[in-house]
Amino acid sequence: VIEKALMGRGERLAGIGSLAISINLSANSLNDPLFWPFLSQMLQLSRLPPERVNFEITETALINNLDSARNFMSVVRTAGYALILDDFGTGLSSFNYLKQFPVDGLKIDGSFISQLKKSPVDRVIVESINEIAHKLGVRTIAEFVEDDETLDIVRAIGIDQAQGYAIGRPIPLDQMIEGYTAQRVGLL
Repeated sequence: VIEKALMGRGERLAGIGSLAISINLSANSLNDPLFWPFLSQMLQLSRLPPERVNFEITETALINNLDSARNFMSVVRTAGYALILDDFGTGLSSFNYLKQFPVDGLKIDGSFISQLKKSPVDRVIVESINEIAHKLGVRTIAEFVEDDETLDIVRAIGIDQAQGYAIGRPIPLDQMIEGYTAQRVGLL
């Protein structure tokens, strides 16, 4: 996935404004001592600046690989890349991870976001996560924003970014790049 995303499309992505790419990392990747050297080489060859690449790590990957995750996160952040804690809020000690692992973003688990319209409890949880994250200087991302009403609620709460069908349907990366390129040259 990394080779395909970075090597096959890195230069084209680099030429598109401020578009950022996020790459989900597995627990196995964090445990592999050869992963960072490989990833570092791919990033260098892609020519994407660090501020345009995010790495997403799930809470589960952190729980199962505390030492490996801590080492990997340190190397990645030192190199200037952003880290996002994915599926935030589902673990029993989610907020404890914010003390142990400095991250740049929290992706609020979709199980909370999808219930915002009808669950006051989920709304309070999302508002709390958002407030704490912002006080720590961490950006927030809402998963599963599937309709305009949920998007309006997410905006009202003050969440920084959203993903889901209300924002756009998944499309192949090449099609997205072509669309951005066409916009830049005035074809769309």
